[in-house]
Order: sequence, then C-alpha cells, then structure tokens
Amino acid sequence: MRHRFESLVDMQTRVCTLFAGSRLFGVQSGGAFAWSTYDAFGHDVDGFRGALASLGVGPGDRVAVVARNSVSWAVGAFATYGLGAVYVPIMPNLPRGAITYALRDSGAKVVLAGSEDIWMMVDGAGAELPDVEHVLSMEASGRAESFAEHMVRGHDVDAPRVKAARQDPCTILYTSGTTGAPKGVVLSHGNIISNINAVHQVHDIQPEDVSCAFLPWAHAFGLTCELFGMMSAGGSLGLCDGMESLDGDLQSIRPTVMFAVPQVWNRIHGRLQKRLSGASSTKRAMFERALAVARRRREATAKGERSLRLEAEYALYASLLFDEVREHFGGRMRYAMSGGAALSKDVAQLIEDIGIEMYEGYGLTETSPIVTTNTPDAKRLGTVGRAIPGVDVFICDEEGNVLGPGNNGEVVVAGPNVMLGYHGDQEATDAVIFDLDGLRAFRTGDLGELSPAGFLSITGRHKEQFKLTDGTLVVPTPIQQRLELSPLIRRASVHGNNRDYSVALLELDMDALRGWAEEQGLEADGALLDDDRVRKQVDDAIELCLDGWDGHRPKRWAEVPGGFTVERGEITPKQSLRHRKIGKAYAALIASLYED
Repeated sequence: MRHRFESLVDMQTRVCTLFAGSRLFGVQSGGAFAWSTYDAFGHDVDGFRGALASLGVGPGDRVAVVARNSVSWAVGAFATYGLGAVYVPIMPNLPRGAITYALRDSGAKVVLAGSEDIWMMVDGAGAELPDVEHVLSMEASGRAESFAEHMVRGHDVDAPRVKAARQDPCTILYTSGTTGAPKGVVLSHGNIISNINAVHQVHDIQPEDVSCAFLPWAHAFGLTCELFGMMSAGGSLGLCDGMESLDGDLQSIRPTVMFAVPQVWNRIHGRLQKRLSGASSTKRAMFERALAVARRRREATAKGERSLRLEAEYALYASLLFDEVREHFGGRMRYAMSGGAALSKDVAQLIEDIGIEMYEGYGLTETSPIVTTNTPDAKRLGTVGRAIPGVDVFICDEEGNVLGPGNNGEVVVAGPNVMLGYHGDQEATDAVIFDLDGLRAFRTGDLGELSPAGFLSITGRHKEQFKLTDGTLVVPTPIQQRLELSPLIRRASVHGNNRDYSVALLELDMDALRGWAEEQGLEADGALLDDDRVRKQVDDAIELCLDGWDGHRPKRWAEVPGGFTVERGEITPKQSLRHRKIGKAYAALIASLYED
C-alpha cells in the first residue's frame, strides 16, 4: 500500500492512524529492546505540540534540538512541524562554537538539550544566544525545564495542528560541508515529501520492515531516508547508540533493511576478508568458489538470463557459507541502502553476492537529500543509479552548458527536492542556484558522468581535485575509497597540490595492527609503527588495495595519531572527511613526507 503525502504533518497524522497498533520505535531497556506504537507516538506529539504552543512557538519560529537520536527527538520534530514552526537539528558532538553558531544563526527560540552538559552550555550562554527563550532538558525529569514534564502539561493546551503547505519551511540542516563555513540549508515540506513520495514509487519498504537506526537524524540521509522513509511506510526502527554497539544491536533488532554510510559496509568487507585470511586453505577455496558462482549468477541476472544450475549451486553455497555471514546482520536482512558518500564497487558486489540486495544512491543536504538511486528494476553496481521520479540530473561544464552521455563534468540537479536556499545567505544561494533552460537548477560541486541509460557515476569533488607540478590532475576520491577497503585502514586523505607526487594521511586500525604484530611475536606497544616490519605490513596493504589501479598512486604515507575526529572538524556528521581542512591542519605532517 502506497500513499502520497502533502506534508510531514499530513504524513505523521495519517500513519499514526493507519498503523496505530503497530511497532514504531524500539529503545534499549534492561538489555533488550522495548517497542512503542504509532498510536503512543501520536499521543506524545499532541502533548508536546501543546507544550511548545504554551511557550509561544508559532508559525515560522525555530525550535532547535541538540541531541542524539531518541523518541523524544522525533516527538519534538513532529510537534514543531504541527505548529508551522521550523525544526533545527544539531549534532551534540560538534565543537561548542559550531553549536552556538547554528543556534544563533537560526534564531532558535526554544532549544531541546539532549544532555545536562548541553543544557548547561545553552542555558549559560546568555547574550551569546539572544533569541533563545527556553531550554528544555530531554534527560532530566521532575523539574520545570524537563521535556517530559512539558509534554504531560501540554495535553491540557489547545494547540490544533496546522495544515502545512508544500512551500512552507520545515527544517534547517546545517552542513558542516567538506569545505567552508557551515550553511543552514532551508528545506520545505514539499522538498522532503517529494523525496518520500518518489522513493516509495521505486523501492519496496513494507510495514513489516525493521531498520537498525544509528545514522544521525541531524543529517539528511538519516532524517529523510530512514526516519521519514520508514515511518511513511509503517515500518519500525530500533534505535542504536552508534557504530560502537552496532554488532550487538543487529543481533537484538534483527533488521530486514539497513541504511548505512560506506564506512560501515567497508568495515564489514574488511572483517570478512580478515576471517578468510585466517581460515583453512580448504575453506578459503570453497568461499572463493562460492563467490565465483554468485558473481556469474549476478551477471546473468543483469542480462535478464536465468540458469537453474547456477541457482542450485548458489542455493547450496548460501546454506553452507553465506547464511553464516548474513547472521552477522541478524539473519533477516534483505535490503541494504548506502549513501552519504561513494561506495566501492567491490564492497557492493560482496554484499550482493552473500544474498543481500544492495542499493546505492546519491544526494546532498541541499536536495533533501535523494537525487538518484539504484532500484530493483534498474540497478548497476558501481553507479549511484538513475534520477528518482520528478528529478532531472544533468552533467554541465564550467559555463553551465549541458554535456552529453559519457562526458565528465559537474552534476547539476533540478526538481521539487532542491532546497529553498541557504538561511540568511542570498549570495551563497545565488552561487549554486541558477536557471537551466527554465528549470531551477542546483550546482552540486560533485563531478560525475551519465551513461546513455541514465545511470550516474560520481567521479570526485570539484574542489578536492588537484594538480601535481607536472600538470597531472589527481582526483583523490577513488584512491581514498580503495585504500579504505583494507582492514588496516579506517580512513584515508590524499594530498599533493602543486607537489611532485601525492601522499596519503591514514587513520589506521591500531587494534588490527596490534593483532598482526602479536601473531608475528612483535612488541605491540605505543611505538608500533617504529618497527619497519609493521610499516611494511601497511605498505603491503596499500599495494594490495591499489593492485590493478591504473590511475595515480600516492608515494608516501603517514599515520594521523588518534585518527580524524568530528570534534576537531575533520569529519562531518555524516562521516565524510573534510580534506581541505585536514590539509591545513596537518600541513607540517604533509610537508614532512616530501623531505628526503
């Protein structure tokens, strides 16, 4: 059953009635997950809508939330939408300056604080946040500033839901983007609802589906694709603390669908490779045979062919080997969706071959976020799929001229998903929104190309490519993706602008390296990388990742002590590396790699 919604208010009202008794959110309680219903959620939204109205929140006002995912987070969102107000999600692990910047820039009137530290920080900001009138603690209860206390009292307040129009703004999402200062992306009900309606036309999410929700809802991928996407289909979401607890949560929730960034799929790929390397030669040979059968089956399916022999062989290997691997995901996974950054084709193929349908898509905060996606009816691994219904994708040169299929250029998007603009920054809005043959088009800053069949491939970031002194143009994205396939490398950042060659800054998996060192009888202490044998192991891992790569290769590497962090602004909330900022922060370390 599929519905077309007019606004997020319309969506929440209808699904809470239609799926009243169905499970919606699962929250960890006493070592297990306790589930609440759509009806209970709707009741809480009504109460908190009354609470916000009693605090003077009305159409156009801003309600900010600085918290991790929670049921209260979602209640606050829909209560805000129901008053015609604008929800402003902010990641709680951002630096204090970034949090106060977003609160001040958005003009937040009410702030929902997810922890006592956040509450104290905002409450004590004073003149630094002149628009903030109320700070409610989502953690504490039994006091006047409590979210829970306000929600209870709000049921006595007459606060009817507004009928939100498509053009009405509903959220401001602050991009911590890979370059420049944060910008507040203003999205309307129509922007987000167009995404939800379109995706339901091409993807098959059912009321029986369950997701393992760990992506932050303060980011467009987690917000639209998972929270709104699952709710709009009547599905349920088990709320996880993050990637640290993901392994155990998968076993408890046993999801049927999973939304994740490439870092998660890369980690799974790396673990499988590590398990195989430690297996007996007989089991390794059997697994390689099984993957070869899966590959031939996948290629035959792509051609519209079907072989009973291949199906029988695959079924045998699935029962012997692949079912065991899928148990890592809880044993029920049927749908995997990857977004937020480009996914390696090797990783996508592995997930598919073990029996989980992998669908990679592409989007940006400014496009609500979905632009393209692979679908059950149209899938090409290694691409990010075709444009969703109602959206147009073009490849343009620097002057904005449309290029034909097979040409590399900037990805440009037009459709109802394109943002209203950047909050309070018309100049920045005008720099990316332009008229393309009568269409309101958005310059993404990403490089890509379209196949004749309309499948989009992302080839890099326009601002991240650089030239070496010999004029060689280096696009670092595919190199970084390959390096991150190694079980020893968590993240990679490639640099070399105006240099003779490029270099790589690596965040290494020190636990994996220590494990290898102990197996070799080496001292696994803090000076691990001082040992030439350990460094050679990393060198060998890099060579293995780049085996068969005919593009440019970095000549030297260095470890980033402690790894890249969100707190230092080196990683965005969606886990993308901010390479230009990294280049500046580690300029001395990069320079040392060019010393003889």
